[in-house]
Amino acid sequence: VQVHRGGAWKQGANARRIVEIEVEGAVRLYGGEHCGMLTIGCPGDERIKDAREFSSRFDSFNVNLLSGRFVQWMAVIQRHKDGVIHAHIVVVAGWEMGGKPYWNRKRRAYRCAPTARCREEWEVFNPERMRGFGLGVANLLPMQGDSAGFGRYVGRYVGRELGTRRIEDRGVRLVRYSQSWHRVVHGPFSAADFRTRRAWDRAQDLALRIWGSFDRMVSDVGPRGKWQLRRALYAGVGYEQ
Repeated sequence: VQVHRGGAWKQGANARRIVEIEVEGAVRLYGGEHCGMLTIGCPGDERIKDAREFSSRFDSFNVNLLSGRFVQWMAVIQRHKDGVIHAHIVVVAGWEMGGKPYWNRKRRAYRCAPTARCREEWEVFNPERMRGFGLGVANLLPMQGDSAGFGRYVGRYVGRELGTRRIEDRGVRLVRYSQSWHRVVHGPFSAADFRTRRAWDRAQDLALRIWGSFDRMVSDVGPRGKWQLRRALYAGVGYEQ
């Protein structure tokens, strides 16, 4: 999937939608029975409001416990209205996390109970071990609902965070992906985007045709000349004309 909306494809207006598509793509690729949600918060009565401090603790948690335990994961760091920070992590396991759906009368919807293998992981993320990383109790549950609904559920956390983000949070990543995460969304300047590779080839062609060399083109239009030549570089049809 490609999300193209001006030059801000992964900023405010599109951030929520990108997360929805990423989660939905992971569910379709690996199956809903292998997907779940891991929620971590603050340890005990300690209420972390510094995003950089929480990020540092999350890095330690990822390196020593989270990394390698799941096939892939995506974390959304969110701030409560009172400023306390916690994280929601979409995890994809190599084993089934949820059993067969059953009808929940109280919620009036189909729910999915955790399997025995999933319950065993609860001991891995026990409170004592989580306190060693400076984090609170971790709650691991299988995915509820279908792929689209699960994507909207996770994307809603991003929408809430955009409204509570502070100036001191600048530079802290709101959404994090594991290195093994299979990306399904690419923007116009993503290295994995076909349009970007085609535009680079066209830039070389334009430079030779009009300026004689690429260095002359850069000297003439400036280092940000790709913005001035954007219409020609990213045109789908009619480039030769």
